Amino acid sequence: MSGVSLPTEAMEERDPMDAEEAYLDAVAQMRELTRNKERYPRVYVELVQYGTARNFYGLRRFALSVAASVLLISVLGIIVASIGVTGWPLWPLVVSGICSAFLGTAWISIITRQYVRTAAERYADALLATAEEPQPTI
Repeated sequence: MSGVSLPTEAMEERDPMDAEEAYLDAVAQMRELTRNKERYPRVYVELVQYGTARNFYGLRRFALSVAASVLLISVLGIIVASIGVTGWPLWPLVVSGICSAFLGTAWISIITRQYVRTAAERYADALLATAEEPQPTI
């Protein structure tokens, strides 16, 4: 697809660094050749999913901090409201506490390195599958 000559097994054994560079060049060219999302919709969808997974993982600490802060404020609010110091209703505090605990738990259990790795592998599979597709002649 990319027109790059890949090294043979013997060439790879003789010069693994050169072989690695050839593979990296071929993949880089494949990425460029598959940017057309109408022609390669699966590559585009998997790339978007991979980017989203990376962004979620990058925001993980911030999201957990927000969830923990909201949970703490909710608990403190519930304590203050149940003592009767304020006239605050309990249900918004309970709902926000439950939601923040749920979202924090979900972020810990779902948004992991493995989540990003799985998205990366799906993108790589989609990208490499395009090498097997027949290419149009120009």
